[in-house]
Amino acid sequence: MKWLTIKKHGFDITRKEPAIQQLPVHLPGSNTPQFHHRNGNHSTTSLLDCYFLRADALHHLSYEQYYEQFVLYPYNPNSPLTDRDFIEKTSQGTIQKKASHHIHDIIIARVTSVPPNCGELFYLHALLLHHTATSFDDLHTIDNVLLPTFHEAATRLGLFTDEQEGHFMMEEAVESLRTPAQLHFLFYLIISEGYPAMPLWNDFCIPMSADHITRLHNNDLGFQATLNDIAHYLAPSHKKMSDFGLPDPIHRTREVADEIAYLDSHHSMFIAESDNLRMQLNAKQMNIFSTIYDTATRGTTSGFMAFIEGRPGRGKTFLIRALASTLHANDHIILIVGTSALSAIAYH
Repeated sequence: MKWLTIKKHGFDITRKEPAIQQLPVHLPGSNTPQFHHRNGNHSTTSLLDCYFLRADALHHLSYEQYYEQFVLYPYNPNSPLTDRDFIEKTSQGTIQKKASHHIHDIIIARVTSVPPNCGELFYLHALLLHHTATSFDDLHTIDNVLLPTFHEAATRLGLFTDEQEGHFMMEEAVESLRTPAQLHFLFYLIISEGYPAMPLWNDFCIPMSADHITRLHNNDLGFQATLNDIAHYLAPSHKKMSDFGLPDPIHRTREVADEIAYLDSHHSMFIAESDNLRMQLNAKQMNIFSTIYDTATRGTTSGFMAFIEGRPGRGKTFLIRALASTLHANDHIILIVGTSALSAIAYH
């Protein structure tokens, strides 16, 4: 008889820690009803509306800070309040709530991402990230002047100029923990609108390439993979990387990419090994070493063949090991072959 043992692991599948709360962004009067009751009534009060109605003592908090520090509950005038509770202001058509300070739970609040082609909604989103307010009008009031649009308010606040608008969008996306794939697409949208590509690439190439760098264990290979992804986005519009001043991606096979990653991670080891082996070469070996190494690294594409002959024990294997280590130390890819696996691994 065979016995089957099953062990259950206590992993939560209905919650995660820290909790992440997504905060909506909408223009005045554009929020959608969330709750429908049997009597036909519904609520149109969003989290953004509740933020505007927060108590005076909490006016210094930004939209994200408010929901990271407080949770909302229905307000019951008959229930006692603690020193951690704050009552919302009243507003027509809303149900008054109380904001209670978080005690134990850690909450990460992030405003919903808004693409730049959403017009006023995009600039409202930017203001919510950098400007506290108690109403939509308050959001586009700068220096006691009520400006007609959120765009003008964001510009007056110094959030946008022609030179930094694209940079701001990428920076906000990175801070909002967007995935590298999402950053690729946003980068493509921004440069397609005429924003200079190279300054943006130089500033954000690392977060844009984070997934490829993790997979390939090499920054340069990760950058090349990311450039290749961006080139795919440009292809349907018949645009080339050079049209935006970006370098063309270097296409490498997976085997070559893995080999380069290995060389990069073991670079110091190969340098030490090369120095140690070359110091032990005699004059005749050093002459052969220099001839082969100089010819192999000269950069010619015609290729050449070298034949090393000698009696057993004269140092042929040692010489080839020194050549291999030195070529590896100088970032050259080499392939050791032999008539048997045992003979090939002697040179590793």
